[in-house]
Formats: sequence, structure tokens, C-alpha cells
Amino acid sequence: MRFAWLNVARFGVLAAVCALGAACGKAGPEPTVIHVLGEDSSNLHAMEEMAPEFTRRLHERGQDVRVKFTKQPFDAAQTTADTAFRNKSSEYDIVLQYNFSLANYAGHDYVTRARDLAPLVPHGQPERVGSSLYE
Repeated sequence: MRFAWLNVARFGVLAAVCALGAACGKAGPEPTVIHVLGEDSSNLHAMEEMAPEFTRRLHERGQDVRVKFTKQPFDAAQTTADTAFRNKSSEYDIVLQYNFSLANYAGHDYVTRARDLAPLVPHGQPERVGSSLYE
């Protein structure tokens, strides 16, 4: 269970980094929407429960960010992710999959390394993301 919640916490940090990077470079009244695809599981439900607090904090900083979750059964989520990646779609900003999918995704350059997200952290402070994210 600790592993699952650690992944949920890492998602929260990663989503924050992505949202802050997207929101900081966006001008105008239209909100930034982070699209998350994943298996309809307890992990995704926990992230969905965290989203209102996440977006509220960003809103307090003047950033209009929303998170949209697409929950599917495992096989459908994997097929949807594979199809989106293969078609070079930008429909999903975050795809939550199991580690056995990572090798195939990384081999096709579908994965962003956490350390490459560090410049998106406000004030260029990658330590705010947390050292364990880079391991």
C-alpha cells in the first residue's frame, strides 16, 4: 500500500510541475487543462480526490488549471495509451500505466524524464520537486 501512495504522491508533484509549466506560459482567459488517462483504480481515484485542492492552490496564485481524468478498465486504458502514443497525439498530458509498459514507451520516446521537467519548476528550484522523483 505504501508503494501505491508513494506513486500517488509522485503524481501530485508531477502534475504540479506540468501544470505550473503550462500555466506560466499561457496567457488569456482560457484555463489550462491537464488530461490524465489511467486505469479506473484506487490510485486514479485518490488522484481525482486530490485534484480540487491542487487546482484551488493554483487558482490562489492566479493560474486557472483544471484536471480532467479519463478512467478506463485496464485493457482499454492500455490500448488507448498505445494508440495515442503511436499516433503522436497530444490528447493526454499524463498517462498512468504500470512499470511493464515503460520499456516500450521509453523505447519509442514517449516518456519524459523527471529531470527534464526540472526547468518547469518555479524559480528553477528542482529540489522543490523532491529528490526521490529523480531516482
